[in-house]
Amino acid sequence: VRQFGPTDFGRFTFAFAVAPMLSIAFDAGMVTVVTREYAKDPTKATSLPDMLGLKFTLGAVVMLVAVGVAFAVTGDRTITYMIIVLAAALFAGEIVNLGFAVIRARQRMEYEMLARTASGVMLFGIVLGILWLAPTLGNISEAYLLAGVGTVAITAGMVANLRLPLTIRFRPRAWWPVLRIALPLALYGVATTLYVNMDAAMLGFYGRLTEAGWYGAAIRVNGVMVVPMSIMGLVLFPALSQLDGETFNRRWQMWAFGSAAVGVGLVVVLIAAAEPLVRLAFGADFEPAAGVLRVTILGIGLMYAYFPWLQRLIIRDRQVLLLYIVGGAAILNAALNAA
Repeated sequence: VRQFGPTDFGRFTFAFAVAPMLSIAFDAGMVTVVTREYAKDPTKATSLPDMLGLKFTLGAVVMLVAVGVAFAVTGDRTITYMIIVLAAALFAGEIVNLGFAVIRARQRMEYEMLARTASGVMLFGIVLGILWLAPTLGNISEAYLLAGVGTVAITAGMVANLRLPLTIRFRPRAWWPVLRIALPLALYGVATTLYVNMDAAMLGFYGRLTEAGWYGAAIRVNGVMVVPMSIMGLVLFPALSQLDGETFNRRWQMWAFGSAAVGVGLVVVLIAAAEPLVRLAFGADFEPAAGVLRVTILGIGLMYAYFPWLQRLIIRDRQVLLLYIVGGAAILNAALNAA
């Protein structure tokens, strides 16, 4: 962020907002369904080769779409290139997420922690080298792809250590049962991705790249703030999926109360510290992002409050209701952005 400044970072933010809106089709709701179903019945893990075949088929189709969209949404060919490369990096990330789904179902969270740590270290090292040797936006997007491929290799080794098959099978008849269950979750994922990325994408599409840079900087802070919730949710989801009755209700209520309490604490701290935090993290050129952060952190606080409820709906197989809730929010968000 400091290297490129608000306008060029706005170009990167634009690309990084468009690419995830394409990449949600890489998942098609599979990761959540695989985690839930493999946790309930470990013998279903024998279908992993079929899930890999489905993942690669979806990836090939979406990458073709990504190339067309990347040329359609902007005349800036650097941004076009970044969208395509970042989409490929996100595809690598979805392969990793499928591996994480199996790891979570087996409740071997230490594997995921190690893989995520290695991924972060790789990305940091590659980006630092690029900023030192050849600081261009295209090269930075390539760093995400290289780190993603490296994380795929690490995660594959961990899944193999669980004595699970890593072959790829292309059997469409084995895909339909999963897709039927996952379709509402896939549409929920589309709505969530639109809800999260629409703001920066619309700013970039209308040529407000400096504003997109300020907005993107604030969103980066938000991304760090949701880490505690993400960790708690990833750990608790497979465990809660195995419970029922009063035990489930008691433990879920503890999770819901604890998550909301953490959210309130983060909101209070971030509202008070927004200006010095933005100045310290990004420099004086990004001071307008402090005002953005004060507003968007309220949304993060609300996310801490409602995230356990979203997980409860998934555990109770109420994905369609989830789709209506988040889909409505995404539509409202886009309309307010346009206004």
